Amino acid sequence: MKDFFDELQTRPYKYYRPGYNETFYGSYEVAVIDPFGNRLSLNEEMKNDSESK
Repeated sequence: MKDFFDELQTRPYKYYRPGYNETFYGSYEVAVIDPFGNRLSLNEEMKNDSESK
């Protein structure tokens, strides 16, 4: 998710810049407001070191 956010940051958009957050429910979130005022939220579950082994 962080790579996706970093890629979006390289785009020359003047408005609707995405935000990157760690949520209280254990995920990473990339969120943006579209031209119609809708909040679009993409989430990826955080993985801790014990789950990846």
